[in-house]
Amino acid sequence: MERTFAIIHGNHLTSIRRRQLPLTPSYSFTDYWSQGQTINNAITDIATPPTTGLLPFNIYVPLSRARGRDGIRLL
Repeated sequence: MERTFAIIHGNHLTSIRRRQLPLTPSYSFTDYWSQGQTINNAITDIATPPTTGLLPFNIYVPLSRARGRDGIRLL
C-alpha cells in the first residue's frame, strides 16, 4: 500500500511518500493444541517440517477441527 502526502515545511511544499505492507492479525497454534477445539476458519501448513517427518495425524487433526470445507485453506 502506498500513500503520498503533501505538507508545507517552512515556505516549501514537500511531498512525502509512505509505503506499508497491510497486515492482518492472526493466531497460530500446533496440531496438538487444536485437539478438542472447533475452528471457524483455518489455514493449515502441510509442508514437511524441517526437523521431523509429517505424519497423517499432523494433517488430520487441524483439518478435522474446522467447521466445514469452506473454512479451510492449505499452504
